[in-house]
Amino acid sequence: MTESTAVEPVVATVVVPADPATAFEIFTSGMGSWWPLADFSLGAERIVAVEFDERAGGEVREVWDDGTRRKWADVLEWDPPRSLALAWGPGGFEEGREPTTVEVTFTEVEPGTTQLRLVHSGWEVWSAEARETRDSYDSGWVVVLGGFTARVTG
Repeated sequence: MTESTAVEPVVATVVVPADPATAFEIFTSGMGSWWPLADFSLGAERIVAVEFDERAGGEVREVWDDGTRRKWADVLEWDPPRSLALAWGPGGFEEGREPTTVEVTFTEVEPGTTQLRLVHSGWEVWSAEARETRDSYDSGWVVVLGGFTARVTG
Protein backbone atom coordinates (compact mmCIF):
# COMPACT_ATOMS: atom_id res chain seq x y z
CA MET A 1 0.00 0.00 0.00
CA THR A 2 1.16 3.50 -0.61
CA GLU A 3 1.62 6.01 2.15
CA SER A 4 -1.62 7.75 1.14
CA THR A 5 -3.59 4.52 1.67
CA ALA A 6 -1.88 3.48 4.89
CA VAL A 7 -4.20 2.64 7.74
CA GLU A 8 -3.36 4.35 11.03
CA PRO A 9 -2.66 2.14 14.02
CA VAL A 10 -5.02 1.63 16.91
CA VAL A 11 -3.53 3.20 20.03
CA ALA A 12 -5.01 2.44 23.46
CA THR A 13 -3.68 3.54 26.83
CA VAL A 14 -4.71 2.68 30.38
CA VAL A 15 -3.17 3.54 33.74
CA VAL A 16 -3.36 0.89 36.45
CA PRO A 17 -2.50 0.83 40.16
CA ALA A 18 0.41 -1.61 39.93
CA ASP A 19 4.13 -1.50 39.34
CA PRO A 20 5.29 -2.41 35.81
CA ALA A 21 6.40 -5.93 36.79
CA THR A 22 3.00 -6.77 38.26
CA ALA A 23 1.11 -5.20 35.33
CA PHE A 24 3.30 -7.09 32.85
CA GLU A 25 2.75 -10.39 34.66
CA ILE A 26 -1.03 -9.96 34.81
CA PHE A 27 -1.14 -8.94 31.14
CA THR A 28 0.83 -11.99 30.03
CA SER A 29 0.71 -15.03 32.32
CA GLY A 30 -2.59 -13.85 33.80
CA MET A 31 -4.29 -13.15 30.47
CA GLY A 32 -6.88 -15.88 30.95
CA SER A 33 -8.07 -14.21 34.17
CA TRP A 34 -9.06 -10.91 32.56
CA TRP A 35 -9.53 -11.37 28.81
CA PRO A 36 -13.26 -11.15 27.85
CA LEU A 37 -13.27 -14.63 26.30
CA ALA A 38 -17.01 -14.84 25.64
CA ASP A 39 -16.86 -11.94 23.18
CA PHE A 40 -13.22 -11.80 22.02
CA SER A 41 -12.06 -15.32 21.19
CA LEU A 42 -12.50 -18.14 18.72
CA GLY A 43 -14.04 -20.69 21.10
CA ALA A 44 -16.14 -18.49 23.45
CA GLU A 45 -17.76 -20.76 26.05
CA ARG A 46 -15.51 -23.70 25.07
CA ILE A 47 -12.34 -21.99 26.33
CA VAL A 48 -10.81 -23.35 29.52
CA ALA A 49 -7.47 -21.50 29.43
CA VAL A 50 -5.26 -18.99 27.66
CA GLU A 51 -1.61 -20.02 27.25
CA PHE A 52 1.09 -17.37 26.87
CA ASP A 53 4.57 -18.71 26.05
CA GLU A 54 6.61 -16.07 27.83
CA ARG A 55 9.52 -15.75 25.43
CA ALA A 56 10.41 -14.41 22.00
CA GLY A 57 9.40 -17.16 19.59
CA GLY A 58 6.53 -18.28 21.82
CA GLU A 59 2.82 -18.27 21.09
CA VAL A 60 -0.41 -17.06 22.66
CA ARG A 61 -3.18 -19.65 22.38
CA GLU A 62 -6.65 -20.35 23.65
CA VAL A 63 -7.34 -23.87 24.89
CA TRP A 64 -10.76 -25.47 24.44
CA ASP A 65 -12.52 -28.00 26.66
CA ASP A 66 -11.64 -30.80 24.20
CA GLY A 67 -7.91 -29.92 24.21
CA THR A 68 -7.98 -27.98 20.93
CA ARG A 69 -5.50 -25.11 20.84
CA ARG A 70 -6.05 -22.11 18.57
CA LYS A 71 -3.25 -19.62 18.09
CA TRP A 72 -3.89 -15.92 18.62
CA ALA A 73 -0.33 -14.61 18.23
CA ASP A 74 3.38 -15.25 17.91
CA VAL A 75 5.61 -13.51 20.47
CA LEU A 76 8.03 -11.35 18.48
CA GLU A 77 9.73 -9.45 21.30
CA TRP A 78 9.91 -10.19 25.03
CA ASP A 79 11.41 -7.59 27.39
CA PRO A 80 9.79 -7.91 30.84
CA PRO A 81 8.64 -5.78 32.52
CA ARG A 82 9.05 -3.07 29.87
CA SER A 83 7.52 -4.32 26.63
CA LEU A 84 6.43 -7.09 24.33
CA ALA A 85 5.43 -7.36 20.69
CA LEU A 86 3.11 -9.86 19.04
CA ALA A 87 2.32 -10.94 15.50
CA TRP A 88 -1.43 -10.82 16.12
CA GLY A 89 -3.89 -12.86 14.12
CA PRO A 90 -6.71 -14.56 16.02
CA GLY A 91 -8.62 -16.41 13.35
CA GLY A 92 -6.27 -15.00 10.73
CA PHE A 93 -3.68 -17.73 11.12
CA GLU A 94 -6.19 -20.41 10.19
CA GLU A 95 -7.60 -18.31 7.35
CA GLY A 96 -4.19 -17.81 5.79
CA ARG A 97 -4.09 -14.06 6.45
CA GLU A 98 -0.94 -12.24 7.42
CA PRO A 99 -0.88 -11.13 11.06
CA THR A 100 -0.85 -7.53 12.25
CA THR A 101 1.48 -6.26 14.97
CA VAL A 102 0.60 -5.47 18.59
CA GLU A 103 3.24 -3.67 20.67
CA VAL A 104 2.63 -3.17 24.39
CA THR A 105 4.76 -1.02 26.69
CA PHE A 106 4.60 -0.72 30.48
CA THR A 107 5.87 2.57 31.92
CA GLU A 108 5.89 3.58 35.56
CA VAL A 109 4.20 6.98 35.85
CA GLU A 110 4.67 7.19 39.62
CA PRO A 111 5.55 4.58 42.24
CA GLY A 112 2.97 1.80 42.13
CA THR A 113 1.24 3.11 38.98
CA THR A 114 1.85 1.91 35.43
CA GLN A 115 0.75 3.18 32.05
CA LEU A 116 0.10 0.42 29.54
CA ARG A 117 0.26 1.64 25.95
CA LEU A 118 -0.89 -0.69 23.19
CA VAL A 119 -0.22 0.08 19.52
CA HIS A 120 -1.87 -2.25 16.99
CA SER A 121 -0.55 -1.65 13.48
CA GLY A 122 0.04 -3.27 10.13
CA TRP A 123 -3.58 -3.29 8.97
CA GLU A 124 -2.52 -2.95 5.34
CA VAL A 125 -1.85 -6.71 5.17
CA TRP A 126 -5.62 -7.24 5.28
CA SER A 127 -6.09 -5.30 2.02
CA ALA A 128 -9.75 -4.49 1.31
CA GLU A 129 -10.77 -5.46 4.86
CA ALA A 130 -8.07 -3.34 6.52
CA ARG A 131 -10.15 -0.29 7.44
CA GLU A 132 -13.19 -2.25 8.69
CA THR A 133 -11.04 -4.65 10.71
CA ARG A 134 -8.97 -1.81 12.17
CA ASP A 135 -12.13 0.04 13.24
CA SER A 136 -13.54 -3.06 14.97
CA TYR A 137 -10.30 -3.43 16.93
CA ASP A 138 -10.35 0.26 17.83
CA SER A 139 -13.45 -0.29 19.97
CA GLY A 140 -12.51 -3.88 20.85
CA TRP A 141 -9.24 -2.98 22.55
CA VAL A 142 -11.14 -0.55 24.78
CA VAL A 143 -13.26 -3.45 26.06
CA VAL A 144 -10.31 -5.83 26.35
CA LEU A 145 -8.15 -3.35 28.26
CA GLY A 146 -11.15 -2.58 30.46
CA GLY A 147 -10.97 -6.23 31.55
CA PHE A 148 -7.26 -5.88 32.24
CA THR A 149 -7.82 -2.70 34.28
CA ALA A 150 -10.61 -4.34 36.28
CA ARG A 151 -8.40 -7.35 37.04
CA VAL A 152 -5.49 -5.18 38.21
CA THR A 153 -7.77 -2.91 40.22
CA GLY A 154 -9.92 -5.65 41.70
